[in-house]
Amino acid sequence: MPSDQSTSSTNFNSFVKGPKHMFKLLGIKLQKQGNLISTVYTAFVVISATIVAILQLWQILTSDTSDPHRVQNVVFITYFTVGLGKILNILYRRSILIECLSELEEIYPDKEMERKYNLEHYLKRYRRAEYFFWNFAMFLISVYNLETIVRSFLQLYLTGRYGYLLLVRIYTPFPYDGKLLVYLCYFTLGSITGAWIAVIIAATDLYLLGCVLQLCLHFELLTKQLMELDTRILTESEAIKKLNAIAKYQSELIRLSRKVNRTFSGSMIVSLSAASFIICFLLFQLLGDVQLVDIAMVLILLLNESKQVLLICYCGDKLLISSQRFNESLYMHNWVDGSVRYQRHLLFMLLYAHNPIMLNLLDITDITLVTLKEVYGAAYRFFTVLKTA
Repeated sequence: MPSDQSTSSTNFNSFVKGPKHMFKLLGIKLQKQGNLISTVYTAFVVISATIVAILQLWQILTSDTSDPHRVQNVVFITYFTVGLGKILNILYRRSILIECLSELEEIYPDKEMERKYNLEHYLKRYRRAEYFFWNFAMFLISVYNLETIVRSFLQLYLTGRYGYLLLVRIYTPFPYDGKLLVYLCYFTLGSITGAWIAVIIAATDLYLLGCVLQLCLHFELLTKQLMELDTRILTESEAIKKLNAIAKYQSELIRLSRKVNRTFSGSMIVSLSAASFIICFLLFQLLGDVQLVDIAMVLILLLNESKQVLLICYCGDKLLISSQRFNESLYMHNWVDGSVRYQRHLLFMLLYAHNPIMLNLLDITDITLVTLKEVYGAAYRFFTVLKTA
């Protein structure tokens, strides 16, 4: 079984380094005693994003029904709501997340054991996902800011007057038309809060992926160690001792899996609940006379939303498969040559591991790749309703 290892002798930090730095950009430090400055900064981030979301809602309620940007405003406010839901869930569950990461670090196998059992592919998979998520977040922030600025300058070129377009269309209590300083304040508010939301979503999703892939790594390690257990070679006491160690390890993983699910349940709920609406309204934007640039921007947001849903469903499916493989190994390893006492211990393990481990939403519905189909099915149903309305 993995014993307590110094962080330098394991790859654990590679699973948490990226999202940890992202959270620092938001003032969130995963430590039991919070820093006052960081706490104030995080509160500022949450309050600013909330204000922008409220101003977006105000803009939607006060704008004319024929406003061509009305649907886009609905998408943006839903996107902001997802980000706010994720950061509030992390702040509320911070102590549990700290415990999860601490316990995962304690049981993480050393590098030699990782190589011995060919477990490096989990870290490689995580690093690819981290690279994609971070760079896509930066790409999203850059493209939407650049698109807004270019359109404003294009109006200056065509009409001789700067466009004063905003990245996030919000209700403006103080008119900014022709007032550069006021415009810059509104533009900066929308741009910075939009960047914060993108970082919040990427960091939270990466923490979920990192925790789940580590759990899968441990289940695969357990499976391989169990398959190595040969009751023909070992004495009864040695075999039972090893089986009990595996059972203790199994129990710890099941408990940790439930804790990880509880930590990220709020985040998964807001992501999956909002996904159908966002995808539906993004597709609805493509109806009618739409410019090529607008189509490209919609497709970028569609990809951004799809990757969130796909990651959550992938995590649920991966954890399910990994735990199922361990359950199958209980039957497949050489237990028939074991003593009656050994088989009795194994029977208790079989009963305990009868149900595979899965991510779920408040114990109501399980999350697997089937959930992905359900999300897109709901989005299509909403889309047909809007189209025929």
